[in-house]
Amino acid sequence: MPNDDAPQTPVDKVVAEVARTTHDLPPERQEEIANTMRMALLETRFSGPLPPPDMLAKYQEIIANGAERIMASTEREQAHRHYVDKALVDAEIATASRGQIMAFILALVCIAVALVLGLYSHDVLAGVIGGGTLVSVVTIFIVGRKNKNGKPKDDTESQ
Repeated sequence: MPNDDAPQTPVDKVVAEVARTTHDLPPERQEEIANTMRMALLETRFSGPLPPPDMLAKYQEIIANGAERIMASTEREQAHRHYVDKALVDAEIATASRGQIMAFILALVCIAVALVLGLYSHDVLAGVIGGGTLVSVVTIFIVGRKNKNGKPKDDTESQ
């Protein structure tokens, strides 16, 4: 047990309180309970890439350049995460651009086929292919401006 004259930490105060309530138990059992209380009260958790400053300082004491190594590791991880995010965005843009180019080429080919069919007196077939292409392109432009919920896309959502 801590000395009453020594400054007590909150953990020591809780352990002292437990000791007062377990005074009728054998000393071994009292010490076991006190140690269990210390372990339970001293458990520290944190969330995020960096430990709290006091824990970072303890790493510095235990490991040579410990805090610097942790900071460098965190910075490398963040740089990698940013690189991967940028690569994903670039890939999505490239895929969308390729799709638009392919759709444009397909629409031009269909219009050219409709034009050739019209010139060779296949008016109905030319009208079906040309009209179908026109309706498809217009529909894609209208539907393409809506999100999955059916609401019009807001250009500021992606920023």
